Amino acid sequence: MDHDLPAQVVGDGYRLQQVLLNLIRNAVKFTPSGSISIHVAPVSLQEGQAEILVRVVDTGVGIPPGQREEIFERFSQADQRVARQFGGVGLGLSICKQLVEQMGGRIWADNNQGGGSTFSFTILLKTGQSAAPHVKRTQSNIGLKRSVKVQSRNIPAQALSILLAEDFIEFQDIMRLYLRGTPHHLDCASTGNDAVALFKTKAYDLVFMDLQMPEMDGYHATRLIREWEAGQNRPPTPIIALTANALSEARHESLAAGCSDFLTKPIKRDAVLQTIQRYASGGADAATGLPSTVSTTEEQSATDELQQLKSKFLRNRQRDVTALQAAIDEKDIDRIRTIGHRIKGLAGSYELHDIGAIGSHIEQAALNRNIQQVTVEVSRLLEAVREANEASPNDPGHDSHAA
Repeated sequence: MDHDLPAQVVGDGYRLQQVLLNLIRNAVKFTPSGSISIHVAPVSLQEGQAEILVRVVDTGVGIPPGQREEIFERFSQADQRVARQFGGVGLGLSICKQLVEQMGGRIWADNNQGGGSTFSFTILLKTGQSAAPHVKRTQSNIGLKRSVKVQSRNIPAQALSILLAEDFIEFQDIMRLYLRGTPHHLDCASTGNDAVALFKTKAYDLVFMDLQMPEMDGYHATRLIREWEAGQNRPPTPIIALTANALSEARHESLAAGCSDFLTKPIKRDAVLQTIQRYASGGADAATGLPSTVSTTEEQSATDELQQLKSKFLRNRQRDVTALQAAIDEKDIDRIRTIGHRIKGLAGSYELHDIGAIGSHIEQAALNRNIQQVTVEVSRLLEAVREANEASPNDPGHDSHAA
């Protein structure tokens, strides 16, 4: 961090984070050994505005000759040999270019002398009233980690009409619980087709879109919603992608389909409310945090109900064990993968991370068509559910209703 950087700037922290994460991931991918460094410095400092230069420098394989411009074009691959070896970069860099341009900057790449590459971009940021033009290093602040951050405003959340597209009933219950005590209204659709049809009948302020759904997935549903909005001359509604797939490719594909934001399951209540607050307040530069309408009593009520849902979650996982054993006998790989995926995506909401990890292993074993490994993981799931039940207080008892 250059000494002459403003102490505080105002800008779109989420977009900046997306660009940095994409560039750093690519640097890691293309640097089998060596180092990666990030440099931040001012280009110009004017009254109320700063132009900032960010450089991500690596010692990796570099950029093939003549490809420095093409790598920022959508779906391009810098070199087929490199693409096969490292998995390609085209879509992520295309998104970086779009985001940087939206922040008033530009992005480019260069090869370094001696090997590796440097990806550079500039962005325009406002300087706040409290922003000091220079910060001198003193003994008292020499260890302070300074960072570019969004200046927040204390804006209360307005009531939003929200659509959740999610085929898993248990996750719908979680989202309803998360929104209890807020002014927001939630409608749920269990398929992509239902989500598109419902979206056309009502003016929604925000959409949470699960990417993996039967009949029509979230990518296709998002594209259809964007096409319909364009045909109706409507401004795009914020669409937040939801998935238990944390890979960067899922993030890239969802943004390319037209999603505005991305949340990875398991999703905590704070993350949901902060996302809603951001869009309720008018965009990514608005305040985050819990809406002020959630009282202490409502918080406690939500906590108590979450414990009840946790007990229900564990009972449903016992049913999953039975379903998985039947799917193993029938060698139903798709069914096994689906069950593993939903366990992975929900267990963390109850802090049951061991069960979530087993769900991930089941999903991966199904993708590898490794029935023997699935059998091992199902045994582990049964034991983990038993241990969680023993450790869980205030279990309301067995319920014959399956979610």
